Amino acid sequence: MINTYGLNDEGNICVGFINKAASTAMGDFFRKKITAKEALEIPIRLAFPRDPYDRFLSFFFNLYTEVKRADYDITEFIPKSVMCRESVIEESLFSNLKMYTDYVLRAKPNAHWAPQLPQLMMDGELVPNSLHKFSDINLFWKHYFGCELPVKRNYSRFQVPDYKMSEFREYYKPDLIFGAKFLW
Repeated sequence: MINTYGLNDEGNICVGFINKAASTAMGDFFRKKITAKEALEIPIRLAFPRDPYDRFLSFFFNLYTEVKRADYDITEFIPKSVMCRESVIEESLFSNLKMYTDYVLRAKPNAHWAPQLPQLMMDGELVPNSLHKFSDINLFWKHYFGCELPVKRNYSRFQVPDYKMSEFREYYKPDLIFGAKFLW
């Protein structure tokens, strides 16, 4: 379940924060944060789930970029052996992606890559009462808040070869089934 929702100043709209789906920008946008239980009292409860593979790759490319910085500690998310500085060169991008994929598929879920649907639930029920595709976030953000949500980290999707896609689809099955029905 998402632990944090941002509440607008009027107190009538809240948005669930999903890691790797503009949660940092949302955290900066809202002055007040509330719990999922408190969110259930708000009339308009939004969430912007992201395509699972796009979200998965976004976190990988974020790590891949940040690991090059000497002051960045990736061990908060993954072991150093999964993406080490010495091997972070353009030729090893796919090699690092394979190690990252293998790790994610067997590791305890981290909020940055765990399936999103369970994060949107509380006691078996969806907390948000309005879901929109992450790719349409600024269209709806303007509708609800009168402005665009500032971009914190711009991610351009790289073309990468398929690797363990059947295992990936099984891992993210709840997101993929739910998303296919309602979102993407």
